[in-house]
Amino acid sequence: MRQVGENAHPGRGAKRSGRTVRPTADPGQNHMKILIADDEPAVLDLSCRLMSQAGFEVMAANDGAEAWDAFRSAPFPVVLTDLEMPCMDGFELIHRIRNSPAGEQTQIVVFSGSGGDPAILEALRHTVFEYLTKPEACPKLVEAVRRASCAWQQIAAKPDRPARA
Repeated sequence: MRQVGENAHPGRGAKRSGRTVRPTADPGQNHMKILIADDEPAVLDLSCRLMSQAGFEVMAANDGAEAWDAFRSAPFPVVLTDLEMPCMDGFELIHRIRNSPAGEQTQIVVFSGSGGDPAILEALRHTVFEYLTKPEACPKLVEAVRRASCAWQQIAAKPDRPARA
């Protein structure tokens, strides 16, 4: 795993897989870790940069298989994923997360170019926190992840459900 510091340039000659981007926001903030999975390098880099600037510590994955490996190693409170990716698509990633012991509490935000297909939305309705479409997702992405992290914190704060991430 490669660590990318806040002054580094993620994606410029760096291996994307397993990359951690440290938050660039106020160092006194509580930096929640999130996982981002997308096979489009430009989208992945932009998402990582936006989330880092918003104060999140980000782990980047090029596809669902890399994201699943990262999640199994250290579950994340929030996962941001595309649906259409090679190796393992977002549907399978979501299914695996939801069926893992730590995945019940994880808040999943989907951002995909698949659009608002009613069949897709219905299939995801009970398994994801929010569904955003590309490229409209960019301005809404940080707020969606903030809401998802707040939802995770509320769930984790319940006495009968200790936080795992």
